[in-house]
Amino acid sequence: MTFNETLKTLTDLERKVYVNVLEESMVEYCTSVKEISLQLELDIKTVRGVVGSLVKKMLVYAETEVRDGITFHDLFPFTPNASASYGNENLEEDEIEWVEQYIKENK
Repeated sequence: MTFNETLKTLTDLERKVYVNVLEESMVEYCTSVKEISLQLELDIKTVRGVVGSLVKKMLVYAETEVRDGITFHDLFPFTPNASASYGNENLEEDEIEWVEQYIKENK
């Protein structure tokens, strides 16, 4: 299945979470289930389920890392032309806008 075909299969909740991961990765290093839960005002269990689905669809990469004795569960987006990277320097603003627009048009 192509990236575009995968986007067409997203539920409304998956779309909201995926767009949040994209947007947060442009501003911050990455995002987390907790951050998404707070920003979208969703239950953490719900967000975990949606993130799990996005990971299976290869739209989000989840990484667990221990830094300075603290465990972090980081989420990074995949887009058509870029994969997750530290700081997501491969993600361009126009690419994020394209994905968001594509999702809106193909609900």
